[in-house]
Amino acid sequence: GEGVVKNLTIGSSDGLTYDNSSAIVHTPSKNATGWSYVGAVAKLSSHASLENVTNFARLEIPDTDFTPQACMGGMTGINQGHGNITGCKNYGDINYLETQGVTKDGKIHIVAGIVAKCDYAVTVSGCYNYGKITNKCEAVRYVGGIIGNSRSANFDNTKPVVISDCDNAGA
Repeated sequence: GEGVVKNLTIGSSDGLTYDNSSAIVHTPSKNATGWSYVGAVAKLSSHASLENVTNFARLEIPDTDFTPQACMGGMTGINQGHGNITGCKNYGDINYLETQGVTKDGKIHIVAGIVAKCDYAVTVSGCYNYGKITNKCEAVRYVGGIIGNSRSANFDNTKPVVISDCDNAGA
């Protein structure tokens, strides 16, 4: 199905500034398997889209001695469909503090200001990352201000991921 998350602000009481308390913290279970997705919206599937979403909340994976595999982005951990991300802003700091992250089956950890991983063709336009990205995990293989990793060629080889009119001002 198709769906749109639209005109949403997270982590702000006035819609303009951080409320100094909101956080999205992912602490995986020691029995967790598979991927973990962390973001203002954890995962976009099918043709789901984000429009004019603003995140002020801090995102964090703490140092818990165990994170199986993770994708963490200011807007979403993964876009696993053909939905677009338009006019979104991330102001929240992104902190990957896990130091013991492991790789399984060649899978890796990915961190980005807007979307960590794109599995299919998507357009990311008019998006801005102002959040600082901190990474302490050696298993993180891709870090990006806007997109961390695109695998669209693997699944959708005739359609590219397009980034237009975006900026990363995060430190």
